[in-house]
This record gives sequence, structure tokens and C-alpha cells, in this order.
Amino acid sequence: MRYLARACALTAATIATLLAAVPREVNAHPHVFVDGGVDFVLAENSTLQALEVTWIFDAFETLYILAAAGHAPTASGDLDAAASRDLTWQLGAWLGDFSGSAHLSVDGEQTALDDPVNLNLDLTDGRLQLTFTRRLASPQDIGARKVEVAFYEATYFYAFSATKPPTFRGDGGPCSARVNRFNPDTQLAALQSTLFDLSREETPEMTDVGALFADRIVVKCE
Repeated sequence: MRYLARACALTAATIATLLAAVPREVNAHPHVFVDGGVDFVLAENSTLQALEVTWIFDAFETLYILAAAGHAPTASGDLDAAASRDLTWQLGAWLGDFSGSAHLSVDGEQTALDDPVNLNLDLTDGRLQLTFTRRLASPQDIGARKVEVAFYEATYFYAFSATKPPTFRGDGGPCSARVNRFNPDTQLAALQSTLFDLSREETPEMTDVGALFADRIVVKCE
């Protein structure tokens, strides 16, 4: 976006003015595009304890969030301490009422995750990056089991892409992960085209429609 190179010198009011001038398909669905991914926190015996989730908001949404909260980047292009605290608090309050972008299943069964904790917010290369932890309600031994995280938001208002390679933290033994990208067939491409016609105020009639367009992270432990 041509405005990002100058964003560090903008006031919140100026950002709001620029947002009004930036062309965007306001009647397109999804409305927000987020890159990111999931890392896995393991204990001994391949016990999965938590997911570390990363969101990297698109450049337009970054400007929108900053303007709506009355903040602007510093001269060096990052967030000052007050803005970081305020935005982290706002996003944290919102996440508490959000079903989450990381949907974990073990052997085909959905696994409950606790509410997000350990929120951290940075502004990097003109994009807000949010990281947070989702602990498993009951840690799971995932050795020789089918483990998958679907990276999506249920209504497809947010379009998530698993662009960050997954990593493993802790002492869990030899595990690997791969990202299976969403690749639409003819039927899904047609449905996606239909969703593009929805306005910002409309919600798809299909329950959990975002799952159909999800990137999926598959884990295998020896």
C-alpha cells in the first residue's frame, strides 16, 4: 500500500482521512485478511500443552485499527508503550468473546482450548502482529495420533492464511508439521464467489462456513 511508507509520520486524524481515500471492496466478504500460523508447546512424552497463535493483520486493517483507537506509529514505525498497552487490552477483551482461529482436533475429535493469554502486540513493516497462547483444557499425548489445527474464523468475516511455518517448543521429542493449503474445487470456488457478494452487515447462512476455506496444519510425532 502506497501510504505505508509514510505511516510512521501520520497522526491518527490523518490516518482516518487516508482510509477514506483508499479504494477497497467494502461489500466483499471476507472483510479482513490475516496471515500467521500456529506453534506447538510440548512437554515430555509428546504431550501437547498449548498452541502459540500468531496473527498478522493486513496493511489496511492495521491502519483501520490504529485510526479507530486514536493511535499512530512512532517516528521509527513501531508502537509507543501507551499505544501498545491500549491496543493489547482492546484486542484481548475482544478475543475473550471469539471462537478462535485455531481449531484443534486429535484423532478427529475437537479439543477444548482455554481463553487466550500472554497477548503480545507489535507493529512490524506496517502491519500489526498479535501473538497469544491457547492452552489445552486437558493436555494430550499426541504420539502416534492424528493431530490437526484448522486455521479459520467460522463466519469467514476474517480470512486466515497459515503463512508462518509451524515450530515446536519445549521437550516433546521428534515431531514435524506441514501446512495443507486450501485449494478450492469447482464447488467451493462457486460458494466463495457467492460469499464475495455479501455486505459487511450480512452473515453467511451456512454454519461454520469458514472451515471450508481453512488452511490446515497437520502434526506427526514419532
